[in-house]
Amino acid sequence: MNSKIPNETEALNRAKQEANITEVYSTNYYHGTCAKERENCSGETNAYTVFIGADNEDAEVIVFIPEEGGEAVSVKKDEGITEEKALSLVTAHDDVAEMKSIRLGIDVHNRPIWEFTFVDTRGLLTYRQVIFKTGELSSRYALPK
Repeated sequence: MNSKIPNETEALNRAKQEANITEVYSTNYYHGTCAKERENCSGETNAYTVFIGADNEDAEVIVFIPEEGGEAVSVKKDEGITEEKALSLVTAHDDVAEMKSIRLGIDVHNRPIWEFTFVDTRGLLTYRQVIFKTGELSSRYALPK
């Protein structure tokens, strides 16, 4: 991933308007989970700029701004599981040899998720999603490295 986030300024303006974000602690780019060939997908890229920060009530929020229009998704940080809890769920269930990345994103059902990218013990590049609000282990895709 490039260090430059596409349309970051426009995404931040939307986050301020639609989710009342007033302070940004971190920004991330989520490439998405949708492709034409996959079930439940209509072909959109499903890419998001993700802001973690505070809203106008000083609550910690996570705001997902879709790259190709559509509605912003905003959740309070304390409405979901922590990165550490999600990581413990993944490592307890999957054979992780090397963790590559952990990021927040949106799944094909428009739900906030934690997405883990790792190499498993068989050498497969693996993507595992954990539903942010429930901690439910969701989709898993493994590809040859």
